[in-house]
Amino acid sequence: MNALIFYNNELYAGGWFTTMDGVTVNGISRWDGTNWHSLGVGLDGVVHTCSIYNNQLYVAGAFSMAGATSANNISYWDGAQWYALTTGTDFDIKHLYVYNNGLYVGGAFATSGDTLTNGIAKWNGISWSRVSTGTGYMVNSIINYDSLLFLGGNFSYVGGIYDPVLGYLGGGLPANNIAAWNGSVWDSISNGFNGYVNTLAKFNSIIYAGGAFQYSGNDPVSYLAKWCDVNASASSNVTICAGKSTTLTASGGDTYSWSSGGTSSSIVVSPTVTTTYTATVSKNGCSDTAMVNVFVNSLPTVLLSGNTTICNGTSSTLSVSGGISYSWNTGSTATSIVVSPTTQTNYSVTATDANNCSASKTTTVVVNS
Repeated sequence: MNALIFYNNELYAGGWFTTMDGVTVNGISRWDGTNWHSLGVGLDGVVHTCSIYNNQLYVAGAFSMAGATSANNISYWDGAQWYALTTGTDFDIKHLYVYNNGLYVGGAFATSGDTLTNGIAKWNGISWSRVSTGTGYMVNSIINYDSLLFLGGNFSYVGGIYDPVLGYLGGGLPANNIAAWNGSVWDSISNGFNGYVNTLAKFNSIIYAGGAFQYSGNDPVSYLAKWCDVNASASSNVTICAGKSTTLTASGGDTYSWSSGGTSSSIVVSPTVTTTYTATVSKNGCSDTAMVNVFVNSLPTVLLSGNTTICNGTSSTLSVSGGISYSWNTGSTATSIVVSPTTQTNYSVTATDANNCSASKTTTVVVNS
């Protein structure tokens, strides 16, 4: 038994068998709740997959006849008889999946009807079309997530240039047994797997993959793995002056954990030295990380010089260095100012350096009578 599906309130079973409870059925059978029934004379081969499309029962696998109809590996049943999908495919079919008003067909075939499709094809009820230029070999399972159509199987690339005689000529996207199609371009889905994918399933916005693999990239996954749509992003790297603070923001998940201890999407930091902050973003049990560097520039060293004790009626020249621009509390922006206070007075200056960091210093001029 390879496939079970409910159609018109009855259970249909497909696989590699000839009888069900003594009834000759040949690969496909209908259970009405009491008895098994044949669908015509059945098929001359094995059923791998079933689907309902346009209110008709589609079955696919490895066969050449559906009842008395020549149907290479795929056929549909309207409740009374079998129909072919043009000339079918040139090799067996592993999975059927309805998406965006089309029936997607995956398998080990190269052609669907007279169209070169390479493992993945689309049937619109009338004719075949290809999905890009297909895959490198076999598609075992198909599922959608949002606007992405995921394919799992036994292939090392998707897309590229194919020749009907010479085969693959290059230009495809490396994809280790799993890929996603958004309607115009392929995505290789992280590092893929080191073995083929047999089946895909979706639960709580997570894509699960099962198959004969043990690793995804360098990560051990042992025959079952999950993929989440969680892509962490964080603020761009930022430069601040010593003593200042900045706000860092992460996005892409439902919960957040910062290396500094914060648990909200945004945190305020005031590092004293250049520091890297890592945000761990989590969603649906999966997580991703993003990093942001906060570079800290030191403040300028402000040097003040000049006579700070004068006699009443005289003046003093105060000079500053350490920056590239200055602002005195007198309103001057010069490097030197001449002051003639009549009483003890404080003079302060703010120096700004090339990094736009500022520091201030104050001196007191004492006036003797």
